[in-house]
Amino acid sequence: MAAHYRARQNTLRQSLLAAFGEDAEILGGAAGLHLTLLLPEGPRDTEIVRYAVELGVTARSLSEYYAAEIPEKLRNGLVLGYGMVDEKRIPELVSRLRLAYQYAIDAAHK
Repeated sequence: MAAHYRARQNTLRQSLLAAFGEDAEILGGAAGLHLTLLLPEGPRDTEIVRYAVELGVTARSLSEYYAAEIPEKLRNGLVLGYGMVDEKRIPELVSRLRLAYQYAIDAAHK
């Protein structure tokens, strides 16, 4: 099973880099079945997650894991699990995630 999860993680990592380019700062991978994609200044991660759900992609906003009492420590990003996803679907799902990111950017500029 470790080899399957490692392959999924590698596919997710490569797909994120291809979709987000230099905007992609990816954390994690040494343990667990998720990666964290840090996002630059721009749309809130909660908005991206909202659009992602509409596009059939499950992601968690990183800001949910931070204490609201310390706003200066808040990080904008997405927590992406890969344990239950067929490796072949990962590139398509990341493309949808990138689209959700763009929708959030567009909505912020209206």
